[in-house]
Amino acid sequence: MGTEVCRQIKADPRTSGGYVILTSGMKTGSDQQADGLDAGADGYIARPVSNRELIARIDAMVRILTAERERDQVIEELRQALAKIRQLSKLLPICMYCKKIRDDKGYWRELKAYIQENTDTEFSHGICRECAQKHYPDLDLYDT
Repeated sequence: MGTEVCRQIKADPRTSGGYVILTSGMKTGSDQQADGLDAGADGYIARPVSNRELIARIDAMVRILTAERERDQVIEELRQALAKIRQLSKLLPICMYCKKIRDDKGYWRELKAYIQENTDTEFSHGICRECAQKHYPDLDLYDT
């Protein structure tokens, strides 16, 4: 009975992600437990079981679920990062005059805004030697 209910739970897309633990005081043999696990159960506890053992088993399963969810979150973050890397590693259309970038939607964006939105880059401003000489010729910003 429990094995069939487990199959139904795991077959339904609305409930298939649920964690199923079968318990039995009658079907405790190795083959019967294997049948339950083959039906999709995530755990099998043969009774009788002490309260302490039951709590320890449930705690262990919660740790496994937590680790799986954390892993899934890391995988999703890595997928998103890879998508950004792929986007940034392609040819990047840039206006030869104003240096704006054309994004995936066809809009022309300021270079700085585009980079900030698509990476974790923060900008700090400075002035290169050539621009310092051109725009501030009276100041010795660079020792020559």
